[in-house]
Amino acid sequence: GQSGKLRINLAWNTTDDLDLHIITPNGEIAYNNKIVENRGIIGQLDVDKNAGGDIVSNPQENINFDRMPIGLHKIYVNLYAVRERNEVPFTVTIMPENGEGRIFNCLVAGKGTNKNIATFEYKNGELVFEELM
Repeated sequence: GQSGKLRINLAWNTTDDLDLHIITPNGEIAYNNKIVENRGIIGQLDVDKNAGGDIVSNPQENINFDRMPIGLHKIYVNLYAVRERNEVPFTVTIMPENGEGRIFNCLVAGKGTNKNIATFEYKNGELVFEELM
């Protein structure tokens, strides 16, 4: 059965606006659709940092799942708004409650550009990744 929880963290060190996205079997989790339910498992974006209001130089966004998600999930990051740099380095960390996590250090360049990070699926008690970088 499904056990444990999962958190995907996006962190960067500029005032630019990056957005964390996850395409799930039942819809996309992003700034404009913060909660998706798939087979009773809920994935939720906590905050859309640097979108407006308080702009910080060390923003983070998290997508949390209340249990390990079912099916294929694709992670990507979008450079939504440029304030400091047209090329923004960032880190995506995937942290399951149980088992090993993964860290992806990447760069996204150009307003409106998407950077694909990975596709993952929870199988036989572990996260299985297909890296897209």
